[in-house]
Parts: sequence; structure tokens; C-alpha cells
Amino acid sequence: MSQEVNFTELQILKEQFSVFSQKLEKQAIINEDMLKKAMTRKLSFVERDYRKIMLICLIAVPILTMQFILMDFHWGFILLMDCIALAEFYLNKRCYQVLIPRQLLGLSMTEATERVTRYKQLRLQAHKILAIPTVVLVVWTVLIACGYSWNLPIIAMIVCVLAVGLSLQLNAEKEIRKKLNDVLKHIKELNS
Repeated sequence: MSQEVNFTELQILKEQFSVFSQKLEKQAIINEDMLKKAMTRKLSFVERDYRKIMLICLIAVPILTMQFILMDFHWGFILLMDCIALAEFYLNKRCYQVLIPRQLLGLSMTEATERVTRYKQLRLQAHKILAIPTVVLVVWTVLIACGYSWNLPIIAMIVCVLAVGLSLQLNAEKEIRKKLNDVLKHIKELNS
């Protein structure tokens, strides 16, 4: 009789373990789906940022160029602005082609880490390349706005606008880096 009870208890334990195992598998699948959705949201943020930059380069720059030509701006100013925009467009496209956010989810941790690291290096290089021409363009813009004279209110206003713009750009860059680091963390969790 005690063997029958033990056998029955063993059957019950086996069934409970089977149910528990199935629940764990479902939980792992749910966690994996949640991680993939979180990564997709973060990568879509990166995609939107690049689309925004590309649209600005492709739409705003030609409009500004035409406006400055009509306003009879110096051709050197217009040429410098267009060259900076083209360089920005090219460097952003190059960074995007290295990262390819849509493919990042399907990569191994090593490949994803390599792409993100290469992306960060290229972004830093792009900022270094564009720093001096952008400063020259900004100074030239200030000079034009001031009428090539010392107009302190206009200079102060432009410095404030530039500080806000730079702050927004740095925050956007920081946000993208944070989201990419989160994606790498999620890939690592999926692969472990």
C-alpha cells in the first residue's frame, strides 16, 4: 500500500513538474518577446533620428540655399553651408550603413557590439570633421547678423540660441548612445 501511495505521489509530482516546466518555457518566450519589443522601440528611435537628419539635409538646405541666393548673400557663405550639409549627409549615411539598426536584432552579441562600437567611432569622427567648418559658419553668420559690427544684443541672442541648439544636439546624441547600449544589454540577455 505504501508503494502505491509513493507511486501515486511520484506521478503527481511528475505532472506538476511538467506543468511547471511548460510555464517556465512560456515565461522565457514572453520575456524574449518583451526584450525584442523593447529593442525594436529603441532602434526605431535611432531610425527616426536618421530620417530627420536626412530630411533636413535634403529639403531644408536647398530651400536655405535658394533663400540666401535671393537675399544676395556671399557665395562663399552659401558654398560653405552646402558643403557642411553634404558632409553631414554623407557622414550620417555612412554611420547608418555601419549600424543598420534593422539588422541589429538578428546579430550575435559579438557582431552587434562590433557594429555599435564602429558606429560610435564614426559618429565621433564625424563630429570632429564637422567641428571647425561649423564654427566658421557660425562666426560668419554672427558677423552677417551684426552687419560686420560689434552689436552686443544680437551677439548675445545668437550665443543663447547656439547654446540651446548645442545642448539639444548633445542630449539627442546621448539619448541615441543610451538606447544603443540598452539594445546591446538586451541582446546579451537574449543570448545568455
